[in-house]
Amino acid sequence: MPDIKQAVVNLDYYLDSWKDLAHGLHGYIIDPKRVQLAVIAPDSVSQAALMIGHLNLFEKTQEKQYLDKAMGEADYLVNNYIWEANFYYNSCFEHKPASSEAYTTLFGNSYATLALLKLCNVLKKQKINYGRFFNVAKNNIERFIIAKCWDEKKSFLEFSHNKMVFNLSSAGLALRAILEYAKLTQNDSLIKKYCKPASLQILRFQYKNGCFTYDERDEIAPLFQCALTIKALMTLYKKTKEEKLFVNARDAAAFIAKKVHPKEKFFYYGYRGERFLKFPLYVAQSAVIASVLKEFSNYKSKFEAADYVLNTVLSKQYANGALPSFNTY
Repeated sequence: MPDIKQAVVNLDYYLDSWKDLAHGLHGYIIDPKRVQLAVIAPDSVSQAALMIGHLNLFEKTQEKQYLDKAMGEADYLVNNYIWEANFYYNSCFEHKPASSEAYTTLFGNSYATLALLKLCNVLKKQKINYGRFFNVAKNNIERFIIAKCWDEKKSFLEFSHNKMVFNLSSAGLALRAILEYAKLTQNDSLIKKYCKPASLQILRFQYKNGCFTYDERDEIAPLFQCALTIKALMTLYKKTKEEKLFVNARDAAAFIAKKVHPKEKFFYYGYRGERFLKFPLYVAQSAVIASVLKEFSNYKSKFEAADYVLNTVLSKQYANGALPSFNTY
């Protein structure tokens, strides 16, 4: 396997080159169908992913540079929080730039708030003031995630084409954000009130083969979103030790582990309706899926696919530290 430590350092240098003076992560996106290239502004999801990555690196290495980077990236989220609307600017994926409620998402807000709360828990342990980050996260949980997206019957709902629907990976991120909030505030009552019902709703949308669908409309089931759902269930399992959460998450992981292209060694795309699509083969998404599957090694459920897919991802890294968006379409 290529040296993962060096690969991470190289990738970090590359990502630094896309950050502005306010620590916002820019970049570009490629539409593989149209082969269109577009440079994009910082958004809450990319910013949160980068933050969590740096927090993970700080946890592993205890190098202060990574904590400093995470704090700078958190400052960007805080400085671009729209207090009048209670959500993050550009928390809307491909619809960015936008700041209206019509173009925000539960996913984009939950991910950013999860990242801020993870940072708060790290800073609390380091005895560093985290008030400015906590204030934003608290506001977003109370006034957007719960006030705007919670439904007593379906749990957390996502904004989708002028409708509110139950989206498993979005609900899973909201669940994880509340778990992190409960950890920070030592208030487990929120777990019983919101996380438990959300997990029960998620489990309703699992196929017999183990795969989780994308949302309640059951039109698509990408393996990437399935992996994010697994991550949410495992996060709740670690807190509650409820066996059903682990069993169902493991079943989904076992399904994904079998869906690897035999030659390219990337995970397949997933379901669209009743058809299972092998392409496109996404590089970064395969890395995320592999990381989720590797977590099961701690529970004596090793999935070998995770190791050789990760090995393939690392082998695709360019000399400048970047990784391709997809391998085969």
